[in-house]
Amino acid sequence: MGYKTETEERKYTFKPYDELTFTDSFMFYLAMQDEEICKGVIERLLGIKIKKIEYLNTEETMKVDYEARSIRLDVYTEADNKIYDVEVQTYKEDDIGKRLRYYQSVIDIDNLKHGQSYSKLKESIIIFIATKDLFRYGRARYTFSNICHEDKNIRANAF
Repeated sequence: MGYKTETEERKYTFKPYDELTFTDSFMFYLAMQDEEICKGVIERLLGIKIKKIEYLNTEETMKVDYEARSIRLDVYTEADNKIYDVEVQTYKEDDIGKRLRYYQSVIDIDNLKHGQSYSKLKESIIIFIATKDLFRYGRARYTFSNICHEDKNIRANAF
């Protein structure tokens, strides 16, 4: 049994409590555990009204297969027969599009039970609150959905 050198040991630094912001993990989880705050954040970000949050969990882990990569959702909530995943992204990730696709598929697999009709699949919305422009196009907001390239009025996701 060997000992770790100083360079091998992880060094943790903690921000003083009064310097924490909404995008710091501790503060984000603390705030979003409150149903009214969570509801308000989702409503403001999406410009919608939510009647009632039916289920709320922070740090929800989903694994669909023994060998599959699991996901840990920052805030997973169900409201008005829809699923919302709210994530905080504080660093630049080059594969954000593929991460979104994977999260969406795992959420869908977890949501639809064996033998259920696809019509039972709930609409799921993934929200990334980012501290940097993840797509580098200078926008404050990016919204994605499945649309037909030939006719933008046709959407594949019939909810």
